[in-house]
Amino acid sequence: MNIQTAPPATGVKSGKIKIPSLYEFENGLFDGGDTDFPLDAFNLVLQGLVNAIHKSLNFPIPFICAAILAVASSCIGNAARLKVKEGWNESAMELFLLVADPGTGKTHPVALMLRRLYELQRKSKSEYDTALAARSAWERLSKKEKEEGGYEEPPIPKFKQYVIGDISEEGTIEVLSHNPRGVLQHNDEGMGLVNNQGRYSKKSNGSETINSVFSNTDINNYRKSSGITYVSNPFLSFIGGIHPNTVREFAGERRSDNGNTDRMLIFWLDNYVKAPFNDNELDPQILATWDSIVDKLLLLPMGVDEARNPLPEIIKFTPKARELYKEWYQSNADEINATNDHTIKSVYSKFDIHVVRLSLIIHLLNQACATETDCIELKDVDTEAVESAIKLSAYLKSNALKFRAAISSNNSQAKYSDAAKQKLYSALPDKFKTGEALRIREELNILSDITVKRWLEGEQKLFKKVKHGEYEKCI
Repeated sequence: MNIQTAPPATGVKSGKIKIPSLYEFENGLFDGGDTDFPLDAFNLVLQGLVNAIHKSLNFPIPFICAAILAVASSCIGNAARLKVKEGWNESAMELFLLVADPGTGKTHPVALMLRRLYELQRKSKSEYDTALAARSAWERLSKKEKEEGGYEEPPIPKFKQYVIGDISEEGTIEVLSHNPRGVLQHNDEGMGLVNNQGRYSKKSNGSETINSVFSNTDINNYRKSSGITYVSNPFLSFIGGIHPNTVREFAGERRSDNGNTDRMLIFWLDNYVKAPFNDNELDPQILATWDSIVDKLLLLPMGVDEARNPLPEIIKFTPKARELYKEWYQSNADEINATNDHTIKSVYSKFDIHVVRLSLIIHLLNQACATETDCIELKDVDTEAVESAIKLSAYLKSNALKFRAAISSNNSQAKYSDAAKQKLYSALPDKFKTGEALRIREELNILSDITVKRWLEGEQKLFKKVKHGEYEKCI
């Protein structure tokens, strides 16, 4: 097989880059903050970076760290995989979900850590527009003009993307087909991941695509309008936020049953206290440091085969790191086998994969911070990275169980809501107008006007819409 190397990402800086040590950060050592998040799972450079951002901008530490991991995950993409044993390789792909009340700072830390990727994407879009204009100009020429002018056919341009947002399942597959290294999906409101993935299909809620990208299974998508789209080794990381009271809606029945929520890394912020305004200015060198780390991860070469499909570099654990992972794996298995709780079994089982993937991400972040040049040497994953992944896994396991408990709690509330709807349905006449339904709801003192309106519009099995604002009961 002829193994080639894909060109580096557009606009990424190369050359000697100096990464400051922890002691070069003006704010000094991490002071513990107001969180139980294991910041010591990160190297000293990243600890200093996180602490400086937290002290200046009051961003929650767990959310800054989640954004760091998500960006690093997508920058690595299909460049590298970690081999556990023969037949078991893991990518750096992860899904990060931030859970907190409105106004607690889910949006801004993610936007800050994504700024470099958006900067590169804007440059890529400009280059794409220029190439597309050249292609369009060539296509408008007659055959004679092309021959007489000696114009060669310009290649069909492809838009190199780093981040996607509001996009359908079909659109996601199309983007992945043009970006073999992979992309990061960022939805400020995390519901976008599931709502948009099933947007144009009543039968799909996006679970199939999410499952495929999580397991790096090739996507073979057929649409009558566009034909076959085949994506080898799809890579799509995700980061987004939701509110605690939308957990059940986000999980959904099918997504909860098929284990999709257990594939996500949950960063849950409790008891948030908004900090007062401060006069601490963020040193521009902090963001320059992060930009250089992003660039070095993007400069990791991605191998491709003769068909230009991704061919990730396979790295291994060092013997000591493999032994450490093996010990943790057995401990995790013992916890799974010791319980009859199916929720714990489902959640903990996924961490066999999460710990490997986090080890790969943290290892390459450590490499990017340790070298002063743009070239990251793909060394075997060491014990430091595995120890960090294990620390994070303890925090993330706890949050995953909290997430599952919230789903159960919300399910109980949903049962109450269903009972209220049954009561209202029984009280409604066979034919009625929206206003009448709202009046009866008010008399019964149940539900809310907006809930009733959405129910009337959405429950076609229960209600037939005669005309605007008028309905008939179907049962």
